[in-house]
Amino acid sequence: MTEYLLSLNKFDRPKKYVDKEGSAAATQTLITRLILMEPGTFQSHPDMGVGIVSKYRYSDTEDISMLEDDIKWQMATYIPSLRDASVRVTQSEHIIHINIIGNDLVYTANYDKTTMRLSEL
Repeated sequence: MTEYLLSLNKFDRPKKYVDKEGSAAATQTLITRLILMEPGTFQSHPDMGVGIVSKYRYSDTEDISMLEDDIKWQMATYIPSLRDASVRVTQSEHIIHINIIGNDLVYTANYDKTTMRLSEL
């Protein structure tokens, strides 16, 4: 899998992550983008994006299962290789913990609702 970054390399070409055996950087970048992206960003794919900032900033523990379902649906739709991945979302105070395991990938991130930042671990 190849994922292009929003910067240029030393040859003024777009930087990109290319997943090789044992590497999951491109997939992790794509998951992060799907979680942060607002639905409607791309007109050709209006449903693409979880929109964690706008939809789940003021969420409570009851909304966590909806977020988990949104992430599962986004991955099944836009990252077919992770269709069967395990997604677990929990919340403690103002931090949402996201854990995704599947196909030699372990993705862990925390979303801080007060600072609106997603940090990968």
